[in-house]
Amino acid sequence: MIVQVTLGISAGFMLGAVVAASAARPDRPLRIGPLALFSTTVPYAIVASAWATLGGVNLLGAALLALITVVPLLAVTATSRPVTPRGWPSMVAALGLTTLLLIAAGQTLSLLGRVNQVMAIVAVGLAGLLIGLIGGLRGAGRLGAWLFWALVVVTVIVVALALFLGTLSDLASPVVSSPGIPGVGLLFLAAGALVIGLNDPATRVFASEASPRSRVVGVIVTAGLVVVLLAGMALFYGGSFFAPSLQFFVLPANVDLIPGGLFLAMLVISMMMAAPIGNLVATLAADPDDVASPRWSLPVGGVAIAVVIAALAPGSERTAVVLALLVAGPAGALMMGREPARAVIGLAVAVVAIIALIVTRDLEFGWPALLGLIVTVLAGALSGGRDSAHGSTADSAVQTESS
Repeated sequence: MIVQVTLGISAGFMLGAVVAASAARPDRPLRIGPLALFSTTVPYAIVASAWATLGGVNLLGAALLALITVVPLLAVTATSRPVTPRGWPSMVAALGLTTLLLIAAGQTLSLLGRVNQVMAIVAVGLAGLLIGLIGGLRGAGRLGAWLFWALVVVTVIVVALALFLGTLSDLASPVVSSPGIPGVGLLFLAAGALVIGLNDPATRVFASEASPRSRVVGVIVTAGLVVVLLAGMALFYGGSFFAPSLQFFVLPANVDLIPGGLFLAMLVISMMMAAPIGNLVATLAADPDDVASPRWSLPVGGVAIAVVIAALAPGSERTAVVLALLVAGPAGALMMGREPARAVIGLAVAVVAIIALIVTRDLEFGWPALLGLIVTVLAGALSGGRDSAHGSTADSAVQTESS
């Protein structure tokens, strides 16, 4: 077992680094296709799916989660400004998303591979950092496409096993009943994905470099893959699944009984966690004055902070609520065509809201957090300064690397 785990994780990291490095050629134009866009949605899919399993995921839940997953891409595409300027909102969004990915990586790898959770967090953080710095935006885009096809293979296996054990009618009438996903949680997930996505540097840069057709195809293939994968998992478990439950842990506990199953799981999961971190690192490291020599200090410091926070195990739900509130003000400013980094009132309201939620023990996907998010967005919409910068640092970085 330990051999499969070690080889799988190592192979995932090595494959990610090789793919990213092979595409890191400054003489080639930067092209972002629909499959590369998929990797920018992975953090949102992971957080939404992990939380939804607490209430139970069926066919309808899979469709709703797929919609939430593509909200960031839809939001960025709908805004008139394609790239967020380099400022504190982008830094906070990148730091928060990296932390969420590391929390998920530590929990998943420790559950399936019985490895130390902190060591898994450190390993994935280092792998994502190296992938982003070695491959840059081109390498991150190439790796995103590879990640999509790797998950397609996993999806085919899951669906094949599900059809072998059950029938499609189980999706309409689940054999196993589940508590159900709270509606307010889905509302917060959608709103949180919206405000985080508007400040997510990787999503904005990748979407701005993709053609309109690639964005549409990216949304369709991403939503389709999420629906089929989650529906396949639900079918495997008899029409729906929820955790924690004995039913849910049947597959993770016996994945090593499938020939090569544990190796494939470790490979895909390690690459799935490291690739989006590489996207964020590559975006923040891009230097508009010298694309061939990325800036190390910003992404290195950010990943180090994210590793420390994830190792403290704050929980993905609490981390997501804090992140959404912190960037809600700048998102409101962006919606109004204003400068997001100047949404000082929105930031102040977010801090007050976070403190209030901590004191009342409501730092979760619920009505208090959703109300705080809405108020913070409105405050940010009113407080952002006029956006007079037409050549931001991030804009220049992407334009320089594209040329």
